[in-house]
Amino acid sequence: MTHCVRNKTNLHFKIMILHPNAKINIGLQVGDTLPNGYHNIETVFYPIDLHDEIEINLTDGPTTFTSDGITIDCTAEQNLIVRTYNVMKQHFSIGNVDIHLAKHIPFGAGLGGGSSDAAFTAYALNLLFELNLTNKQLAQVVEPIGADCPFFIYNRPMFAQGIGTLLSPIDLDLSTLWLVLVKPDINIPTAAAYKTVPCINLGGIPEKTLFSSPAQWRETITNAFEKSVFPQYPQIAEIKNQLYTEGALYASMTGTGAAVYGLFDHRPNIKDLFSNHFVYVEMIS
Repeated sequence: MTHCVRNKTNLHFKIMILHPNAKINIGLQVGDTLPNGYHNIETVFYPIDLHDEIEINLTDGPTTFTSDGITIDCTAEQNLIVRTYNVMKQHFSIGNVDIHLAKHIPFGAGLGGGSSDAAFTAYALNLLFELNLTNKQLAQVVEPIGADCPFFIYNRPMFAQGIGTLLSPIDLDLSTLWLVLVKPDINIPTAAAYKTVPCINLGGIPEKTLFSSPAQWRETITNAFEKSVFPQYPQIAEIKNQLYTEGALYASMTGTGAAVYGLFDHRPNIKDLFSNHFVYVEMIS
């Protein structure tokens, strides 16, 4: 999956249009708390096609940020796009821009939408202002913005360790499978989720199982946050059960929730099953 950037340039203006995509977690185990308050984790990040849209225009006026689509639950100054611009403004010679976000990826879902927006913004500013930063350098720039941000710089399947920023590419290919993503009207703050998650001694996601059929994942590749989130929000657990009832090869909550996904070897008929929830369906490419 690429960064989906379109660039339009002439003597009078320069515009970049980006499509920051979401991700799912395949397995997510949580280890001990680190001195900085973060936890060691082990997970696989896998990019999916559900995306926001960001338009960035060079401007002679002050930098502005606007948004539409899903209402964002923070001020403009707190938005990760604006934070990313400000960080890059502090460290590099970049000019003013108008930024507009069309928000389609639900937040509080474990899909990494805000982190993706930040990473794509850094990627675009690097191109717009010809900073010539490598992906490794961009990942270092966005790491303080959010632990998921470096993944979206590379935007390919990755095994993640540490706080999620130690990334190793893996050749995991889920193409031709159908993804069904369901997000109820529940938002789970990441910090709150980490306060109650059970921690274990990390031992690695079993590689032999990971590269087998997802039908073999059910008992061995798990998300630790389900143990604490499901008792608090039984409707999320019910979504997972419903996906299995509909024939999912594998189903799991992604990230700290509240979104749940199922992987199918066919396109399931779920038209009326999740009518009160956000639902996204794609054939993985």
